[in-house]
Amino acid sequence: MRQAIGTSLLVIAMNSFAGLAGHLASVSVPWATVLAVTAAAVVGSVVGGRLTGRVHPAHLRRGFGWFVLAMGLFVLTETVLTHA
Repeated sequence: MRQAIGTSLLVIAMNSFAGLAGHLASVSVPWATVLAVTAAAVVGSVVGGRLTGRVHPAHLRRGFGWFVLAMGLFVLTETVLTHA
């Protein structure tokens, strides 16, 4: 399973890089934002890695479910308000 996950992440990273490379010629990239998001992702990965054994999987799944629900409601609200 770990090998499949690693392979999947590699393919996603390669597709993302190819998409970015294809758009760099025609799109202005806000590099400060890109660097800030990348730094936050790295910090989140390190913190998440250290907390792996300390958080019960059921609590993690429940928290992630609430997070996805909250993000869905946020996107729905933004879409409705923007197109109203």
